[in-house]
Amino acid sequence: MVNKKMPTEPNLTDREKFFVSAAIGMMMLLAITCMAILLLFGFAGLFQLFSVHYDTKRSLIYYVICLIPLSLVFELLTIMILMRLFGKLRSRFSMLLGIYSVTFAFMWLPIYLADEIVSGITVPLYTELIAAFILLAIDHLINLHKKMT
Repeated sequence: MVNKKMPTEPNLTDREKFFVSAAIGMMMLLAITCMAILLLFGFAGLFQLFSVHYDTKRSLIYYVICLIPLSLVFELLTIMILMRLFGKLRSRFSMLLGIYSVTFAFMWLPIYLADEIVSGITVPLYTELIAAFILLAIDHLINLHKKMT
């Protein structure tokens, strides 16, 4: 049997490269916009369920915009603290308690700080704690799913 090479596509011209790059960029922009809209409507629905009051839709948008970078910073802090904590804890119970308490605290802090920074929104403490607990449960379920696969 003779080993024949598959014919290759000719190289793209500069114009075709531009259109492909523009199309990929537009698809990425569309995906990011859709995610932002879903996040915004998700928060609006969650806030409606928990009777959170906000003055305008703009204050809700500011809250979400403020919450995202704060969450990223605190997620990195959580990872750093947990990496240091693993070496010091010996028993399984204290390890799980430490992991969940640090993760819960660092999930609650961005929610609390974003509420304090944005003046047009008032999130009660119990709502912040419930949201942090829901996020902790989702994080735990995602980790369980990763371990199973």
